[in-house]
Amino acid sequence: MGEAIARDVGAYNSAPPSLCLQQVGPNRQFTGNIQGPDWLIGWRWADGRNPYTFFYPMLPPNGPSCGNDGENWCIVTASSRHPGGVNVLFLDGAVRFISETIDAGDPTRTATAPPPGFPPLVNPSRPQDYTGPSLYGVWGALGSAYGKESVQVP
Repeated sequence: MGEAIARDVGAYNSAPPSLCLQQVGPNRQFTGNIQGPDWLIGWRWADGRNPYTFFYPMLPPNGPSCGNDGENWCIVTASSRHPGGVNVLFLDGAVRFISETIDAGDPTRTATAPPPGFPPLVNPSRPQDYTGPSLYGVWGALGSAYGKESVQVP
């Protein structure tokens, strides 16, 4: 995918990550509008604003990132120039390589429509406040403390 983000995708609060997958065509190239290569991932590393300094563990590493423009309603994936995955720094100081094939769950899920057995949202207008188990598999569980899952990384 390189250093680009799919634009004008109709993202919204609680948009499913599958929205980004719909922007990918043959040879893992974006279809439609993109912002890049001048987007330069990491160039504003000291800016705490999305999408410059963080990512969402909703799609596997090196997956597509998308949004309405370069900064608003973005779903940003972890990416690197390492083929097959990314190096991840854990809070205990360990660095591990996480494969692109890690279980990232069902990309059509959203916090506004959790699967059976998952807790409902306390406030349906604030899906960002969801505090149940990960909706996005092992990868999502690694990126959240709210589900209280215990995940072993090889």
